[in-house]
Amino acid sequence: MDTPQNVLMNTVKHPVLVGVAVVAAVIGGSLLWAQQGKSTPTPVPVKAVANSTPSAMAPTMAAAAPTAMTPVAADPWAAIERTQKKSRESARDAALNALAMPPTQFCKAEGRRNLVNSLASYVEQRAAQQRQYAANWGEAGKGFIASAWGSAADQQVETKMRAIYAAGYFRLNDVRVSQRQGMSKLLAEVKQTRGNPCMRKA
Repeated sequence: MDTPQNVLMNTVKHPVLVGVAVVAAVIGGSLLWAQQGKSTPTPVPVKAVANSTPSAMAPTMAAAAPTAMTPVAADPWAAIERTQKKSRESARDAALNALAMPPTQFCKAEGRRNLVNSLASYVEQRAAQQRQYAANWGEAGKGFIASAWGSAADQQVETKMRAIYAAGYFRLNDVRVSQRQGMSKLLAEVKQTRGNPCMRKA
């Protein structure tokens, strides 16, 4: 039989052993969890990428993207300009051809008549279009038609016309009254010789 002292010792030892076992289990589990935490890397959440295009290429792609074209409204005189342009070219060519003749041709009746008619028609067509565009489309039309009649060929017509007029090969009285006003505007600052260039000197 166990003595009272042995019974007391066994009673005390049993709870102690149980407590030690529990503590050991807790410590062992903690060490195992810590070891697993060290060996297994913590997963890093991956951020969703909205656009996979590199930032360096973004400006290039933006620049390459086609831009919307703004529709350009046609000029209000576009409907008649095709016909008016042909009229300008025809009058311009006729005037240049007449002015290209040798001055001696202007001393003949036919040559003089061709010169005067060509120049008068040129000036009349020019004045008529200038009035029409200004009346129909205001300053915009006035500016456009002034530019249309201000080409290099038109400047040649004006220069040669003034030279022929200054030399006395034709006069304003040779032009019809209805055409004389437009002609006088182009020749207003030209001083004409009083002599007749077609008269031979003795």
